[in-house]
Amino acid sequence: GDTMGELLFLYALADSAFDNSQGFARHLFGEQLPDSALTPELLIRWVDHPQAWVRALGQQRLMRQMSAPEASLTLTRLAQHPSTEVQQFVTQWLLALPDEAPPERAARMRQLLPYFLTVLSQVHRGRVSKTRVQAFLRAQVNAPETAAVVAEVYARQVVGAGRLDQPQYMAGLRAIAA
Repeated sequence: GDTMGELLFLYALADSAFDNSQGFARHLFGEQLPDSALTPELLIRWVDHPQAWVRALGQQRLMRQMSAPEASLTLTRLAQHPSTEVQQFVTQWLLALPDEAPPERAARMRQLLPYFLTVLSQVHRGRVSKTRVQAFLRAQVNAPETAAVVAEVYARQVVGAGRLDQPQYMAGLRAIAA
């Protein structure tokens, strides 16, 4: 059938005041739906849902997709989401990345370039996310492979960032070059 229609119906069920409807939605969304049926847009709606159990399920399902090749696309969409909770969820994921060899980490960071640039380019919002992303990037400058990606991000930010943020990107580039 119409998967999108079914998913929107499920979204409505989650809002239902009836426990059995919520239980049905919880079972379907939590266990039955294949990952392929869940678009980033739908997951973002769930992650931003007013009810805690829906947000938790959304985050759980989103985490499974974050390791997939389209993670960068999902992250970039999430980076543009105004909700602080969504922003913090994404940066938590970033900080919880497993240790990996510098070439693999550099490749992953390259995929995440649009995400980094989106977060760092936000003016007057996303301060917590910005701070966390900056800390993440600063921690990646030890290996030449990852330092090169960080330098690329900083170089773009020097050109595009607000006057308030520019000095730290300049300092970051000088530190990498040293």
